[in-house]
Amino acid sequence: MPPAFHNKLRKAKDGLDTSYQCPATPIHPVPSHTTLTKHIKRCSLLILRRSTKIQLKPPKLATDILPTELWLKVLRYALRLTGAQAIDLKDPFQSEYHQEDYPNTHPGYFEDRRSCRRVCRVFNTLVTEIMMEYIVIHTQAELEWTVTTLEADCLRTEHKRLGEWTTRIDFCINRSYDPEWMLRLLTLTPNLLIYTTNTGCAEYPEHSMNVTILQALIDFHSKTLKRLDWAGLNEAPTYADLHAIGKNFTKLSTLHLRHLYSLPAQNVRQPMLVFHSLKSLSLGLIPLNRPLDVAEELFPFRWDMFLMYLIARPFQLAKLERFDVDICPIPEFFSVCGHNIKTFRTTSWSTQDCVESAFEMLPNLRTFLYGYHAAPDCHLPLQHPTLERIGVTPLIEHYIEVPPTTYHQCIVKPLDSLLANVEDMDAKKLTDVRICDRGAFTGIFEQDDCLFWHWRQRLRDRKNVRLQNKFGDLDLRYVKYGDRPPPKQPTTYKLTLDRPTLGLLVMDATSPITQGGS
Repeated sequence: MPPAFHNKLRKAKDGLDTSYQCPATPIHPVPSHTTLTKHIKRCSLLILRRSTKIQLKPPKLATDILPTELWLKVLRYALRLTGAQAIDLKDPFQSEYHQEDYPNTHPGYFEDRRSCRRVCRVFNTLVTEIMMEYIVIHTQAELEWTVTTLEADCLRTEHKRLGEWTTRIDFCINRSYDPEWMLRLLTLTPNLLIYTTNTGCAEYPEHSMNVTILQALIDFHSKTLKRLDWAGLNEAPTYADLHAIGKNFTKLSTLHLRHLYSLPAQNVRQPMLVFHSLKSLSLGLIPLNRPLDVAEELFPFRWDMFLMYLIARPFQLAKLERFDVDICPIPEFFSVCGHNIKTFRTTSWSTQDCVESAFEMLPNLRTFLYGYHAAPDCHLPLQHPTLERIGVTPLIEHYIEVPPTTYHQCIVKPLDSLLANVEDMDAKKLTDVRICDRGAFTGIFEQDDCLFWHWRQRLRDRKNVRLQNKFGDLDLRYVKYGDRPPPKQPTTYKLTLDRPTLGLLVMDATSPITQGGS
């Protein structure tokens, strides 16, 4: 080591030379108390800013969590929108999710929609699209708002227009309306599949179907429409309207008629009614009061005369598979069209006239649906080789309260007789009997000393037939009891709906419902 280094090192130790510092032990000035406090505050502010930035970071978009297609399915289920594409008629053997049931009575449904729309922009857009799939019009104001909303959206081109989402329209205006607004709505919904009409609250039909609406349906939806439904007193079609519908709607597969406004005179030759694609035909309960401007002979109270126009040639209803009728018709109809029918529905109070002969002429029948009215003396035929399912549905669909004797005589006893009739049937393919425990049948599986629990056991052991409720979950309900009947429940005779109604009907033993009236 050079001598100069030792000299500097020695001087530094003696304090004579302060210019030299040892590199291995650097000397730093000691910070004062004020400087240290400022340093701590500066670090705290820096940490606070970083944490604040992390908290204020925007959340992920809904589309980053799930794709839009999955959100559509989730929201559609959450909003309980069913029936937007219910081309077929109601089937008690289907799950509730596929049934048509527009939530237009319970305010909670609409509150859920408003809540979902407030979540984010994506949810607002998706909920709006879902709402437009199934449009229900009750008033002229609702009609104008819907048309205005769809027309305003037509100016946008970056996405699918709202009107293109619409697949079903229920027209339920009971008062006067402007048909031009309805015409504009039909021009804005090019993908319409279902159009239903339920108008009129008077005692008799006041007018037939509006010509403007019928022509708009033909002009804009003749290639897409698959279901037409007239369920109200007004807006019913005439024979000429049905001829235009059968001629122009090539894909029409379901047709429901409450009644026809008028039929042609029998001595006047009429064009033939042909429905090439029709698979389901439903004929309702004709009003007892005819229109004031229609002669009595042109407004019959049975469907026999109308059905005679449909069986002149076999090709008129060549694809018919389901036939629903509240007033059972003449046997001639089944002799022409019966070999294609697989599902037949009628009501108990009219079955004495035709059900025996109908079963004989329905060789391929698989499902029999029984709209049950208070008629204990009605019985099913005792033999059918292809019958697989029987569904029993109530006709009383109001919230009512009845005395115990009335409930037992009009509900429990007839159903007991019906199940005894099923036990005596010679139907080797029969595997499923379902009683829709809604409306007037609410609570039958829990009341009356477990009568229907015993029937379930009896049909299973003797006939290998499953007795089920509407949802088919009766086995899950009874499984915890094993082979013993469940304990007796408190007897209540409140008959409720799936959906709440506005009124309360109190019925006694002299009510028309208990006497078999409508």
